[in-house]
Amino acid sequence: MSLPLTLLYVVYLVLVGVFILYSFFNLYHLLRFGSPLIVTLGVSLLYLLGAVTLLSTSWAFISGIDWSSTIDLLAPPATFTGLN
Repeated sequence: MSLPLTLLYVVYLVLVGVFILYSFFNLYHLLRFGSPLIVTLGVSLLYLLGAVTLLSTSWAFISGIDWSSTIDLLAPPATFTGLN
């Protein structure tokens, strides 16, 4: 049985989509109900910079992966190939 890596890529994209949805929700409430304007804008900018840094770093790491390959889940260990 093998697992295609594209399945993991789809899971990653779904999680990024959920993160973006929660980010819009978070930023809306921060800007709508934040107390002092300069503090609210500063925290919002800090959050956006952190989110962009995390997303671009994760994208840079996963861009070098060959997504067409598969992972063998129930393959026998390589050390026992001589045993029958």
